Amino acid sequence: MAQGVPGEMDSARVEKYRMEIGLDMSLPDFDIKSIDAKVMGTRLAGILGYLMENYHQVVYDRKLCQILREQN
Repeated sequence: MAQGVPGEMDSARVEKYRMEIGLDMSLPDFDIKSIDAKVMGTRLAGILGYLMENYHQVVYDRKLCQILREQN
């Protein structure tokens, strides 16, 4: 009974991680078909490139599904 609601704890933890990582959620959408560091920046392009190289691994596949679910 002393434990908090899991949904509230998860959102607080996600917000904490976003602040620690430094994600800027105010960036505009990019109208490109491939990963281009000149358009989206080297940091984001590096993250996306890493995910594309490793998406077939189970742990990354689950994480990508989670990101997609949060986006929708």
